[in-house]
Amino acid sequence: MEDHTSASRPILFFNFTEFLLDNGVDDPSGEIIREYEDKFVKFVKGVLQSREASDVLSHFVLVSGPKYCVSCNSEAFKDCILHALEFEPQLLAVCFCKHKLASSYEIFTCASLKEVTFGSKIEHRDIEIAPKSVNLPRLTRLDLCDVTVNDDFLDKLFLGCPIIEELFLDSCILTASRISSGTLKRLGLLCCDFSRSGPELLHSLSKFTRLTLTVPGTEVKGLFEKGGVPQWPIFKNLKRLKLGGWCLNSDFGLVSFFLRSPNLEQLTLHSDNTQEVATDDKSKWEEPKVGMLQRNRLEKVNIMKQGRSNEWIDQLKKNLSDEFMAKSPELTKTYCD
Repeated sequence: MEDHTSASRPILFFNFTEFLLDNGVDDPSGEIIREYEDKFVKFVKGVLQSREASDVLSHFVLVSGPKYCVSCNSEAFKDCILHALEFEPQLLAVCFCKHKLASSYEIFTCASLKEVTFGSKIEHRDIEIAPKSVNLPRLTRLDLCDVTVNDDFLDKLFLGCPIIEELFLDSCILTASRISSGTLKRLGLLCCDFSRSGPELLHSLSKFTRLTLTVPGTEVKGLFEKGGVPQWPIFKNLKRLKLGGWCLNSDFGLVSFFLRSPNLEQLTLHSDNTQEVATDDKSKWEEPKVGMLQRNRLEKVNIMKQGRSNEWIDQLKKNLSDEFMAKSPELTKTYCD
């Protein structure tokens, strides 16, 4: 693939998996992947070198799929990333299998960036993200995947990103004791490992207006068991809340912690089918407590449930109707197979 006619476009999207398929490679061995990896890097460089200095580059995306997870040539990809940064993109996404993170830390000092997605899809996530400095004065959103996030990085991040509003951590290990920023409005913690963090982390979450938390309930319970916090926080700023990753039947008491939010307007609960408790096992079945949902501003409750068991949901709906009468919030049910 040597066609560089798209070089001047404002959006450049490079996907290694699609590159293999375009070249008729659908089930390659490791050696073939490495051969085409070199060709892929050459192609990306060729596109960038064909651009004029005046060509506007708003989006630059460089990714690979998990199917072809080999040890990539980080230095070669570093050259591609550095060349792309010269065009001052506003959005940049780099997520490559077994990519050496340190080879791309220049991303964190590109002043033009407004949105960044950065990570390394590897089997072991225990690699701390540690740029020497962060200077992203225009950044409003950051997505990180498959890395370890510590306090030092978060301190640099919030100091170097004065207007950041959204932070999403996907499949990360959290060793940080806090997530605190005066500008951050929306936080997403998706399938992250909380086992190395402490209860202080939960306290820091109380400042956000929008929170998405998808994590196995056993890990969150571990934070509760550590104790050491005399009084759990009130989520007074929280307006939109999405929770998931545990069974709504047996862990609703855990969910209740995050419902300490008097100004909540929208609530989404996503049940994990792998943790489903049989409805006839009443010893583990916990009836939903309506009192925890009594919010003057609550307008919508959405239950996203894998499988077709709906006894718990029907009971919640009945309790809501009995308690709220005409003021009951809108309750919707979404089933996911």
